[in-house]
Amino acid sequence: MPTPVEVTCDESGFTGGNLTSRHAVFTHASLRVPVESARDEMERLRRRVSAHGELKASWLLRWCDDDDLHRLLDRDGLLGDQVRVHLIDTRLFLLTRLADVLVGTGEVSGLDLPGQNATTRGMALEVHRQGDAVFGPQRWQRFLVLAGKALRPPSRWVPASAVSDFEGELVALTNLPAPAGVREALQLLLADVPRARGVRRAAESDPRRPPLVEPLLPALDRAVLTWGATHRDLVVVHDEQSVLTPWRMAEIARRLDQAHPGHTVEVRRVDSRDDPRVQIADLVAGIARRAGASLLTGRPDRRLIDLIDPLVDPASVWPDEAWRDGDLAEGTWRDGGGRDGSGADGAGTTGPSGTGPSGTAPSGAGP
Repeated sequence: MPTPVEVTCDESGFTGGNLTSRHAVFTHASLRVPVESARDEMERLRRRVSAHGELKASWLLRWCDDDDLHRLLDRDGLLGDQVRVHLIDTRLFLLTRLADVLVGTGEVSGLDLPGQNATTRGMALEVHRQGDAVFGPQRWQRFLVLAGKALRPPSRWVPASAVSDFEGELVALTNLPAPAGVREALQLLLADVPRARGVRRAAESDPRRPPLVEPLLPALDRAVLTWGATHRDLVVVHDEQSVLTPWRMAEIARRLDQAHPGHTVEVRRVDSRDDPRVQIADLVAGIARRAGASLLTGRPDRRLIDLIDPLVDPASVWPDEAWRDGDLAEGTWRDGGGRDGSGADGAGTTGPSGTGPSGTAPSGAGP
């Protein structure tokens, strides 16, 4: 029997279901690195910053120099080409998920990457780019909060009236002056609000269902599909997260087998303090989150962007359409500095190992 390939993952920017903060970024890193190499590098970095406990990316960025970052992230560094980072603009994630659920076709799983449908993605991008300016930051924030609650089952934090509250806010916004594209998108959402009630009932009847507003799950599913496309037997080592339940992990394995028959994955949850590979993944995710946040705030950190750019998953949920659609050879993040290589997402593109398809999940797959 062949030895399974081990991939290590961690995230940065955990939201706890709150996707509405302005300029918030969630990142998920997946990589391959030997345990001893990871341990040696973490010990070296701890000595560099005089850290005795857990070393976070903020410490690394504050106290280490460019050589340390290049040693970690360059193609000829510790990780080589065996690393992938998935970036998510959390507000865009929420809006694309909302559009998929209300306007898209078919059942939407919490494991699906939002915005795979060009129509719903276009709607979400339109309102994402203009919402703050058109309606004002406070009004737009209120709308986003109500939208997030409408996609979650009732709880002590989410009232039973959440869908009605969201519907009322949508009605109010559609009566305000707005550009034609924004108005049309909001009217389409309003027409299909009843679908949100069905989604909530389904979540209440089966708590195992992956939540629709948890970005970790589709990011992990994407990582499994990408690495699993080129490795028949995969073991994913992930930092402990309560959302990674056995049933949901089994569903991710089923989706991999559906996309690549005969390919398997086992997800192992570990304490990050006990596995230096997870600590490396945490650093990569943290550096990527800082780079992404610098773009969203309009103050791009060119040093970090250039480092992270070659590692970014072209299926990332990001407001730059050229980058989001994987046209990285000609596209840019926002201010120049495109990635070399094709990187186009879809059938026939290369995964982290350099061969094979990207492993994009089938659209609309249900739980």
